[in-house]
Amino acid sequence: MLLLLQIHFILIKKTHRFSTEIASYWGIGKPDTDNGLAIVVCKNLRKVSISTGIGTEKVLTDLICKEVIDSIMIPELKKGNYFLSIREAIFELQKRWE
Repeated sequence: MLLLLQIHFILIKKTHRFSTEIASYWGIGKPDTDNGLAIVVCKNLRKVSISTGIGTEKVLTDLICKEVIDSIMIPELKKGNYFLSIREAIFELQKRWE
């Protein structure tokens, strides 16, 4: 399961922690496999986070998620292409997941 959250303002500075907590709170992913994935884009802090459940992290490691953020999302976000950055990130994560 995937949670995609684009927020314009957040008071805390730790977007990765926020995305992990919100995915856990909303129950993203299956409880028995912990296969959730959360992408959070926070405009005011200019931060992006991809958080994975323990089951998902076996395939989509933190390094892979960072590569997707740095090579796909950030360049598109700098151009103002919010939808494209998220769409291309999802496509890339899906390719690596299969």
